[in-house]
Amino acid sequence: MTRRPPRDAASLSAWLGDEARLEGGTLRFDGTLRIDGSIADGTLVGPMLVIGEGAKITGRLEVERLEVYGRFDGEAQVDESVVVAPGGTFGGTLTLGRPALSVAEGGEFRGRVKMATPAPAASAG
Repeated sequence: MTRRPPRDAASLSAWLGDEARLEGGTLRFDGTLRIDGSIADGTLVGPMLVIGEGAKITGRLEVERLEVYGRFDGEAQVDESVVVAPGGTFGGTLTLGRPALSVAEGGEFRGRVKMATPAPAASAG
């Protein structure tokens, strides 16, 4: 059954519907990507990732911003902000570029959080 794009489709650069499956590999994207399907052992790299309500993703994320409404298990490196919405689950290791993690009531965070180590400043000399 083919579903219609999500309500926020106008603000998306790309959308992978609930019938989409990716196993392994790297997906690089620009703009905002929403995933409602599943990704197993993949790497996602881009600015903004939305993990939709029915999505199940395992693997590695390298993004600026992350919103989790479905389920993620793995390693995530996020530069700016992470939101785990009601019904969303984040499991694994989260490395944050800045302290901006929000877990809403009904959301679940299972794992550990690390702060990224800033690059050393160049010395004047």
